[in-house]
Amino acid sequence: MLMTGLKTIKIHLGNENNFESLMKKQSVLESIQILRAVAATAVVLLHTRVYLYGRDLAPDLGPAFEVGRAGVDIFFVISGFIMVCVINNSFQVRGASMDFMLRRIIRIVPTYWAYTLLLAGFLIFAPQLFSGGKSIDYSHLAASLFFMPWTNSLGSLKPTLQVGWTLNYEMYFYLIVALLLLLPKRYFMGILTCWFVGTVALAAVIKPETTFLSFYTKPIVLEFVAGAFIANAYLNGVKFKYPLLCLAIGSLMILATIFFDTSTSGRWYKWGIAGAFLVLGCIALEQGPSLRLPRWLVKLGDSSYSLYLSHIFTINGLGFIWGRLIGDHYWAFCIVAILASIIVGHVAYLIFEKTATAYLNRQHKQRLKSTL
Repeated sequence: MLMTGLKTIKIHLGNENNFESLMKKQSVLESIQILRAVAATAVVLLHTRVYLYGRDLAPDLGPAFEVGRAGVDIFFVISGFIMVCVINNSFQVRGASMDFMLRRIIRIVPTYWAYTLLLAGFLIFAPQLFSGGKSIDYSHLAASLFFMPWTNSLGSLKPTLQVGWTLNYEMYFYLIVALLLLLPKRYFMGILTCWFVGTVALAAVIKPETTFLSFYTKPIVLEFVAGAFIANAYLNGVKFKYPLLCLAIGSLMILATIFFDTSTSGRWYKWGIAGAFLVLGCIALEQGPSLRLPRWLVKLGDSSYSLYLSHIFTINGLGFIWGRLIGDHYWAFCIVAILASIIVGHVAYLIFEKTATAYLNRQHKQRLKSTL
């Protein structure tokens, strides 16, 4: 019994559920890290336009900025890929399901709560900074902190920190994955696919009216499944070819929407399939000849989560200063806002996210050891 416990803990301690650790254990998928940086920067591009357009400061900005929405879809495909890689050796291991969720909570929650509570503080103590009737709603804030879709004061399902809507889907995906760890590995892909495809298809037929069901059965969740299939093939030794072609197809599919449709309608096939091609291209690059990629781009991939959560503060803060000191040249503002967001996001990652995650992971390991 003791040996079984030791084996279980050894698997737990070796199963760091973040991609930085995965990179150290398997082939170094640095291109995936860079793709994460690109996806986060795309979202920054979108929200820079949203900031300017909402204030009628630069109405002539073209639809090219709108394709920044695709960054979320790329993230979801990457997330499906990473999670399946991470859990590969954890099926039916005692405590692995709980361990997986705890490590995902450690990875996601502290940073998200920090930025959400920071924004809530502004809403409470400086509501004059916000336009459009946005105000604090404590029940909505509580739902936001616990990843529950809840209508805000503006009638939207977005959480207090609006970019956090994607994390509601992420945590839902993690929960399903954690439950499937209780079953034999051979059932994983089949049940995962049937669950997500089945619930989406059923919702398309019955059109659920409840917020919870309608939110979690949107086709965007299929992007996680796409990433999972890519990971399953990768872990089973499939060699992907034509990396440049895959990257070109994915990029062109996204860019084509500039001329056809940059709305969020049908995003799972417009940008989700494109994201799958980009992930395939990145893996094919890694499986090919030795590849040298700029280390600074890989590092930006490490801080992509902090960039994603913090850039709204950076853009709004910079906009406040820019409007008073410069008041024009908003194309230049876009460039400065993107660069500033990347810098602030990386500094925030080094100072807070990386430190907090490392500390909580150490505490988690110590608790695991103490259970022996």
